[in-house]
Amino acid sequence: MHACETMGGANCVCSDKTGTLTQNKMNLQQIWNQNIVQIDVYSKSMDMAKFIPQSAQDNFLKSCIVNSSSNIYPAEDGSATDIALLRFSDRCGVNIAKYRQEQNVVHNIPFSSTRKRMSTVIEEDGKKVMYIKGASEIILDSCNSMIGFDGNTQNMDANLK
Repeated sequence: MHACETMGGANCVCSDKTGTLTQNKMNLQQIWNQNIVQIDVYSKSMDMAKFIPQSAQDNFLKSCIVNSSSNIYPAEDGSATDIALLRFSDRCGVNIAKYRQEQNVVHNIPFSSTRKRMSTVIEEDGKKVMYIKGASEIILDSCNSMIGFDGNTQNMDANLK
């Protein structure tokens, strides 16, 4: 609150040009999965395969699109982080509304500041799969393995970079 009052009297604002201050929009800039992949935030259309291998795209999209309560159509509405992920998916040519409709969502637990995460359960091929997104420290504490972009499962430990 104090910062808002102070900003009201500012004559000059310096920024690192991330676009959040100048455009009031957050953009996905990097993806990590054992390697950092840079994303051109100014490109209007992209090929998702350039950033995420085909074998991992479905899990990525379910995590971003289905495990989200935000929208970018007809207007951007919801979490700025979720909107950035949806905007990235849209720029990769994914029909967000159609993709959501194609999923069999069994249960949804909305984000809460107490849990610091949101979860969505989707039924896939007779199995229930939970997609979770939220505070990395909370999620990582409950994980002991991860599925890499190569599709292989590997153990997680402090040495994982």
